[in-house]
Amino acid sequence: MEKIPEEYELVLQQDLSDIHSKGTLLRHKKSGAYVTLIENDDVNKVFYIGFKTTPEDSTGVPHIIEHTVLCGSDKYPVKDPFVELVKGSMNTFLNAMTYPDKTVFPVASTNDKDFDNLIDVYLDAVFHPNIYKHEEIFRQEGWRYELEDKDSPLTINGVVYNEMKGAYSSPEDVLDRVIMNSLYPDNTYGVESGGDPKDIPNLTYENYLAFHQRYYHPSNSYIYIYGDCDMAKKLEYLDREYLSHYDAIDPKTDIVNEPAFSKMAEVKMPYPVSADESEEGKTYLSLNYSIGDAEDTKLAAALDILDYVLLEAPGAPLRQAILDAGIGTDVYGGSTSIQQPYFQITVKGSDPSKKDQFRELVEKTLMDLSVNGLDHRSLLAGINSDEFKYREADFGGFPKGLIWGLGILDSWLYNKKLPFIRLELLPIYADLKREIDNGYFEDLIRKYFLNNTHSSLVEIYPEAGLQKKEDDAFKKQMAEKKASLSDEEIENIVSYTKHLKEYQSTPSTQEDLAKIPCLSRSDLDRNHRPLNKKIYIREGVPVVFTDTETNGIDYLNIMFDVGHIGLDEAPAFAFGMRLLGLIDTKDYSYRDFATEVNLHLGSLSADVSVVKTGNGDIEPLPGGKTKGYRFFADIKTKFVYEEADSAMKLLYQMLFTSDFSDKKRIREVLMEEKNSVEMRFMTSGHAAAAVRGLSHISRSSAIRDAVNGIGYLRFLQDFAADFDQKVDGFVKTFTEEIKRSFALNTMIISTTGRDQVMDIIDRYQMKAAEILPKENDLPAAEITLDSDSENEGFKSASKVNFVSEVGNFKKHGFKYNGAFSILKVALSYDYLWINIRVKGGAYGCAANFRRSGNVMFTTYRDPNLKDSRDILLNTPDYIRNFNVSDRDMDKYVIGAISACDTPLTPSMEGQRAVTAVIAGISDDQLQRERDEVLEATQDDIRKLAEPVEAALKDSVLTVVGSEDMIDADGELFDRTENLFG
Repeated sequence: MEKIPEEYELVLQQDLSDIHSKGTLLRHKKSGAYVTLIENDDVNKVFYIGFKTTPEDSTGVPHIIEHTVLCGSDKYPVKDPFVELVKGSMNTFLNAMTYPDKTVFPVASTNDKDFDNLIDVYLDAVFHPNIYKHEEIFRQEGWRYELEDKDSPLTINGVVYNEMKGAYSSPEDVLDRVIMNSLYPDNTYGVESGGDPKDIPNLTYENYLAFHQRYYHPSNSYIYIYGDCDMAKKLEYLDREYLSHYDAIDPKTDIVNEPAFSKMAEVKMPYPVSADESEEGKTYLSLNYSIGDAEDTKLAAALDILDYVLLEAPGAPLRQAILDAGIGTDVYGGSTSIQQPYFQITVKGSDPSKKDQFRELVEKTLMDLSVNGLDHRSLLAGINSDEFKYREADFGGFPKGLIWGLGILDSWLYNKKLPFIRLELLPIYADLKREIDNGYFEDLIRKYFLNNTHSSLVEIYPEAGLQKKEDDAFKKQMAEKKASLSDEEIENIVSYTKHLKEYQSTPSTQEDLAKIPCLSRSDLDRNHRPLNKKIYIREGVPVVFTDTETNGIDYLNIMFDVGHIGLDEAPAFAFGMRLLGLIDTKDYSYRDFATEVNLHLGSLSADVSVVKTGNGDIEPLPGGKTKGYRFFADIKTKFVYEEADSAMKLLYQMLFTSDFSDKKRIREVLMEEKNSVEMRFMTSGHAAAAVRGLSHISRSSAIRDAVNGIGYLRFLQDFAADFDQKVDGFVKTFTEEIKRSFALNTMIISTTGRDQVMDIIDRYQMKAAEILPKENDLPAAEITLDSDSENEGFKSASKVNFVSEVGNFKKHGFKYNGAFSILKVALSYDYLWINIRVKGGAYGCAANFRRSGNVMFTTYRDPNLKDSRDILLNTPDYIRNFNVSDRDMDKYVIGAISACDTPLTPSMEGQRAVTAVIAGISDDQLQRERDEVLEATQDDIRKLAEPVEAALKDSVLTVVGSEDMIDADGELFDRTENLFG
């Protein structure tokens, strides 16, 4: 930017060479707002406005305001501008997030016009929300009493209320909150910014509005603009439309640091498990240390390295000492970025009786390490690994400008003149490498762990039936509350319940909807994004090459078709693949192997994957054993071109010399994997439920469930419960399976980078041909699906549910077309959104349709079960009567295209190419489906009612969630069981 507008003063300007950008920090003179600009050539532009929000109680007021300001504003008075933007913009990111001390509203887009539209809707939302005009917004998103009629039981509902009930169902989430509260009991970190369900109903409408008035002012804001855009124009717009209307104030949001404790604090708290679930071995113990301050970037980077060396790396000394002592089944930890950062060391799968042993062992181990020294190669490996990730800047589906922007708040939030220090890490990594020989990391252990009284020991222990006890107490509380109400008060609640549902059911006027800026179909690119692929044959093996700029990194994916493995053997094979790289090899202990990987590579891992076939318009890649899907052993690595020799050496060691004789190590990895899967199901149960349901009607989904879903969890649970009797058989079977599975005729290679990556393939594929047998002629596995699909309920101590209803329309003779992607948007952000989320109070809901004909409806953190299922089953009626304005139809089309056009990282681009080749999907098919989207009419959508109705006639219900609700609606299920055994 050549000239800074006169309304702003320059605070700081510097080159950000690490990320090839120019950074500028400005202060708006009149309003006091601070603005950070990061200029570069990235077309995926990012904007956010954040506010420092420091609650004084656990009513969740920052979280509720985050939800509610996006429910209409002065300029955009529709009920849900957020949803309208999702439907009708080309956004690459659109969301809002509440943290312990900040609330952030980010948007991203590659389209300039769209980017400007998103910014304006968000700024009007935060500064001029409709929350002052409509209390209904607060009651819908926050909390409300509900009474269907005067004889119904009184209850509480609300989107945030139910979201936090779900969060408080996860022991890991509860633990994280207790840790922070234990270290900082007297400042804002001592309360729950997201809201404790017990406290949320204490929030009054008046206090809620007062919080917004105090905190949502430009003087308390942090504005961020990133990418390839006209920064001067953006600054002029900010001043003209918003900032110039405010005078600077002192927002008084400074956080007073918690004084150091004189001795370690101790806190214990129960968490619920199911009534028939064992309490043994389910306690969490955590040692936590307040460390440094947010402005010390070198310390923050060093703590990440210590996390790797002490806890994360396979065989890390502190982790291993805890596991060897039998204190728990898994160990994790790391640092958290707030004004007073802290570091945690947490053991899972323990018991209260081991608390003192845990503390003593941690202190002894850390003392030994501080005296005798940390392993220098492990320290260097940790630094190299973090540096590789920092240079690569691959954040999956998230724009890198977003992740960098959120990262700068780790310092900027606490010092408005320090936004860039988290984007200048390469000199720090170089400094940390020098510090390895200076005893720097050992000094950190002494200072912050061994001699630090500002610490806590937290115990979260299971209590069987606690959830029922709390539910009964809540019902009693509600009954007493209702009994205390007068007839008039009861009638008022009944009347308001009816009024709110009418308010929620009444759509925004077309006049108001037209005020939301929206692209048109003519703004969309009619051409689909071509598959970036070339196919070569090397030593008889197909190689899918994606030629793209990767900053000198080769993303290499080696796959072996293992379609001869059936459902019964698949879970063990999947676990065996995940063991590779985590156990000893011929030349390395598993500790040294991990060190070598992180010293030389970006990553190296082994897993399994499933690709659906038979839904493309061309022949899929030859060599598949099975019909309808391909099941692969899947090995992935990434490395800079110069490290190709190291990559191939380590690949060989992992695949062909792994030593399975260390049964103790196998048990450790087994327990870690089991804990990880259980944790995932508590937070993402909708995905597990959908795959489980589809496993009854789809062979590919049956395999997916067996290797990554509830079927896989059952294998892990059974293996762990009977390990000593089963481990020898597992090792024998898996090692034999590897020898007979890996062959040239079952092999596929995907490589992504510049021409050098094909040079690497040419150099090493001849060696692979010398090692691998040419043929694997094992017959395909026979997978027989249940003739009678089962509705299943998987019970836990959760306060909410994940509900899934799935079916398939292809088996009823219907075909897939691009209009289904429009229907997905319409259902997810209209019919389901209004009925499941807005009215029902669930945190989330979604519809999905696949080329295979699979139909998936899911709800997320849902306080309902049967009512939600009825809504899902009534979907065809909505589709049959689909009737919207032409403008709304265009929005749905834009939303569908947006999902297809999200920018891809190099690794994602390569994965897209190889998946399409394997599945038999061509550019012509992708273009045809895009044309079907762009040319779709409302009648095309209405025609989809018939295939969806057919899919739902024999659909499968799967629920993961509340044991009480599953038991209460037991007639819906053919089978119910405890999720955790």
